[in-house]
Amino acid sequence: MALGIFTGVSADLSQYPAAPEFPRPLDIFGGVAPAFAYGLRLLDSDYTGYAIRVRRDADDIEVEVKFDGAGNVSLASPIVDGGTEQTGSVTGGTYSGTMTLKAFAGSDTCRVVKWYDQSGNTRDAFMTVEASQPILITLGTLEVDGIHFVPDDYLITNYKFTTTNDHTFHAVARTDSEAVLGILSDVDASYNDGAEIITEAGKWSYHIDGTDLDFPATTTGKTYLLASYDQGLSSSDEQQIRVNGVRSQQACDETLSFDTSNRIRIGARRDTDNELDGKIAEIIAWNSFLTTGQQDILEANTLQFFDL
Repeated sequence: MALGIFTGVSADLSQYPAAPEFPRPLDIFGGVAPAFAYGLRLLDSDYTGYAIRVRRDADDIEVEVKFDGAGNVSLASPIVDGGTEQTGSVTGGTYSGTMTLKAFAGSDTCRVVKWYDQSGNTRDAFMTVEASQPILITLGTLEVDGIHFVPDDYLITNYKFTTTNDHTFHAVARTDSEAVLGILSDVDASYNDGAEIITEAGKWSYHIDGTDLDFPATTTGKTYLLASYDQGLSSSDEQQIRVNGVRSQQACDETLSFDTSNRIRIGARRDTDNELDGKIAEIIAWNSFLTTGQQDILEANTLQFFDL
């Protein structure tokens, strides 16, 4: 991963979000590689793959979307034809028009088929069911604040955490309603085995097995969430969540078991359960507890980039 130095922020409304490029978070934080990393910006300068795959509502054609020159997903992003459609319930075709996302979308709506993993582990998040694909572009306009999830929309991965305890979650999200809604989740059917970040009325909640760490806050604004668990911390502050730079912590001694029936869900807790009504711009997770210094670097980078 490359090194970088913060150079500040200036507005450019043609990009997503309204900020130019500066050091990528996975270039500079100096930690272990993540389990998976999804973003609408380039998270690691060594990553050379696609950002996202989308399907156009009008004709079901799918294209692969690259990052634009500033390292973001924008209407200026280059595209390539996706070849065989991956959405199971539709048949599309070939796209050979002007090869930009703006030209492809026109005045139509485009939905996310796949969100590519930038960690190098090829653990892409996907949804092949047309009715459950979240929205990137609505009637030709790029969604503000992230991919738009409405009830019934979510993404999954064919991956479970390998750790039985320590982990770190990083997310940039917002909600459009106050309810129990999933952001990033790996829990079993009873919700008492696994870990997740969810939102409830007037608070963010970091759920570990049978223990909740609640952070009262407005959830309808764009928010940076950094949640981590280290069962072995001697300070008894093993469970921590940072919300836009403010940390809450508590003692927690849960022993997790991410069993094989669990899959990562983005925008839901379980299949067709507590789906998000809101936006997600970025998700990263680690099979380890990041040090305070590493978390500080990630937090500073993310708060500055998203102007939080």
